[in-house]
Amino acid sequence: MSKIKIQAFGIVAEKMGLQQTMLSDLDDTDALKVKLESEFPDLKLVRYAIAYNRKLIHENIAFTGDCEIALLPPYSGG
Repeated sequence: MSKIKIQAFGIVAEKMGLQQTMLSDLDDTDALKVKLESEFPDLKLVRYAIAYNRKLIHENIAFTGDCEIALLPPYSGG
């Protein structure tokens, strides 16, 4: 059973009402997103990126063991 440590930042943390949580028994990042958006419906109202073990991802990733997920708000820089 994989343990998934989730950290939320900025507006994502505000919509969730917390900055950190733990989940388990999820197969991949798509399942994670479905689970989070069902528990925290306001997440559907904001765009956010997912980092898997400190690497920004743009596609579904299968969980292969304990991992760390960061939910990142939109950002810009220059």
